[in-house]
Amino acid sequence: MNAPAPLLIRGGTVVDPARGRLLRADVLLRHGRIAWVGKRPPQVSAREFDARGLFVAPGFIDLQVNGAPGRSFASGAHTEIEQALAHHLAAGTTGLLATLITDPPSRMAAALAALAEVDHPSLLGVHLEGPFIARARAGAHPEVHIRPPSVALLDQILGMHEGRVRLLTLAPELPGATEVMRTARAQRIELAAGHSDADYEMAMRAFSAGVRIVTHLWNAQPPFHHRAPGLVGAALDAPVRVSLICDDRHLHPATVRLVWRLKGPRRVCLISDAAAEPERSDGTLAGSPITLVEAVRNLISVTGCSLPEAVRAASLTPAELLRLDHRKGSIVAGKDADIVVLDESLVARAVVLRGEMVAPKL
Repeated sequence: MNAPAPLLIRGGTVVDPARGRLLRADVLLRHGRIAWVGKRPPQVSAREFDARGLFVAPGFIDLQVNGAPGRSFASGAHTEIEQALAHHLAAGTTGLLATLITDPPSRMAAALAALAEVDHPSLLGVHLEGPFIARARAGAHPEVHIRPPSVALLDQILGMHEGRVRLLTLAPELPGATEVMRTARAQRIELAAGHSDADYEMAMRAFSAGVRIVTHLWNAQPPFHHRAPGLVGAALDAPVRVSLICDDRHLHPATVRLVWRLKGPRRVCLISDAAAEPERSDGTLAGSPITLVEAVRNLISVTGCSLPEAVRAASLTPAELLRLDHRKGSIVAGKDADIVVLDESLVARAVVLRGEMVAPKL
């Protein structure tokens, strides 16, 4: 993407997720970066976008996206991948991890290779959700393709594209998981526990071994029990992050409120878990139909949290997990110019990617 002309977003209310506040300010974007934030912009020739009456927020970052309606990242088709990226970008998701669920290893490797060929600023990498998961917690993952954790199999899937994988979800209680986790960490792949039958003690050991987040907390995990708190209890008890699908289907509102009170915006990562077909014919949830901006609206509706808090869970907190917070997740001079402009109903009215207004076109 060529460096766009300077852009001044004028008169909006900037959402500051780091400090949990709103402030009236102009934002100047130049050379794909945020050049300046304040009330008296420097005198430069720039295109202008009138954001009076609107919220100016950092672009959303989605850690778990399987695709979009009728479009799957696992297809390996470049057109389908580009269309799925465009669908989420239009709703304010300026960064995402294309998620590949359990499949035959050869198919996962082929899908990863296809994604590695796509050069798009919003594609931050790949999330491998499987195949090293617990059969008893497969959910919508096809059990026939689940495999025991194996470094050799991980290497086969990664092929020449190991640098593209940013997150790996696995069941840490399985034999061989420790070796896979050690190999993944050496390759700078972040670790997540999910689709797992781990008990509390095993989960705590996994957190000590480098697992930094629990994938879609409560879904595809044993229910919390007062004498056997399991992975859910460990996640709520330990200083790790959790991802939540706030789509009014995966979690009861009271469950969302409980997690939010215990973890808060610094340890909750909102995810869409968006999928081409969110529900199987047997009624099993295979993802959600939402985009991340809808998750932000739902979180505020259910918990009563502030807009900066909800935006943090959809921007800065996932950026921190991916170790990208020096570049993304807040509107600060020097960071990537990835921005979503929201109206009072929290509908995306403009989206900026690396300084280029992608919707609407100026």
